[in-house]
Amino acid sequence: MKKQSHVIPLSIELNEHEQCAEIFENLFLTSDGNSVGCDIWRALVGDERLYDNCLGENFNQLLHTIHDDWFGNSAWKETSIEFYNTTYIFWLYLVVARVNEVFDTIDPKGTNQLVQKKRRSLSTFHEINLWAIFSKHPKEFIYAHWPEASCEGRTHSRTRSTAIRINTAYLKAHYSSESDKRPIELKNHTNVVVEYPKLTRLTEGLVKDFLAFRDFICKNEMVIDELKKDTNVPFENVR
Repeated sequence: MKKQSHVIPLSIELNEHEQCAEIFENLFLTSDGNSVGCDIWRALVGDERLYDNCLGENFNQLLHTIHDDWFGNSAWKETSIEFYNTTYIFWLYLVVARVNEVFDTIDPKGTNQLVQKKRRSLSTFHEINLWAIFSKHPKEFIYAHWPEASCEGRTHSRTRSTAIRINTAYLKAHYSSESDKRPIELKNHTNVVVEYPKLTRLTEGLVKDFLAFRDFICKNEMVIDELKKDTNVPFENVR
């Protein structure tokens, strides 16, 4: 068996990694150095601040983990394209999964038009979710021979017309739901390229969507009142 190596070309990826870090920094443009997750904390505890709020703090901790341990760590430099992209997208997915849980809490039946409209508008969250589904539930992709990892907008060695390119559009067609047509053409295929989304674009979209989600929570009294029930405890009850 041969070993296929797709180590990241540092001359290209270092710049993109730093660009993503700068974009992600927009979630930390606050007066106290914490993330905008603390805006949710403040909205849910109110001016009296008699309570601690777990939702805002948990978002704050997750954003700090990505900020400090992903962008503040140099270990990624020796990883493959597949590992780098999959790992980063998965950490972004953890943000998306928590946002989805909040939407499910405030609209468990999926019938509130305001909530569903906001949920549908967060397009980058949906794209990140698709890539996470592909990683967790690859379907027929596991039967492809030596698929090549690449990125959106980057040239790669497999340019023949017979190549199957697994990109966001492909995932929308085959991985959006259980009712989608299965990608049976991947079985025993020898010319498959996984084209990960451009990470600067994905990071910009995540920042935009999270800020929109933050505003949706913080500027909606009905949402605040609903979330308080499950997320606030008196400070004296906190260790």
